[in-house]
Amino acid sequence: MIDIDGLRALRTRLDRDRATIFQGWPADPGVRDACWRALEGGVDALIALGPDAPGPAIEGGLRRLVQSFAAINDGSFEKPEREDLCKVLYEVGSLCGVDAATEWVEAYRTW
Repeated sequence: MIDIDGLRALRTRLDRDRATIFQGWPADPGVRDACWRALEGGVDALIALGPDAPGPAIEGGLRRLVQSFAAINDGSFEKPEREDLCKVLYEVGSLCGVDAATEWVEAYRTW
C-alpha cells in the first residue's frame, strides 16, 4: 500500500529544497536538473497510482524511476552521487511499502 500522504510530503520537500538537491555534485547543471525532474516525475507517477495500487503497478513505477537515471547519467555519477540517489530512492520505496533491506534499487540500477 502506498503512503500517498508521505509521498506528497516528500514531493513538497523536494520542491522546497529544489535549489539545493543534487547541487553539491560536480556534474553538469543540466544533469543535476534532469535528475531532479526524473525524481519529481517518478514521485508524481507513484502518487497518481493511488493508495490501493496493485503490487505490480508499484513495482513498475519504482523500476521506471530507478531506470530513468540511467538515461541521464553521462558518466558523472560517482559514489557520492549514487549514494545520494539511492538514499532518496529507498525513501520513496519505503513510502510505497517496499523494504529497503531487499535492496530493490540494486535490482534495477545500471548506473
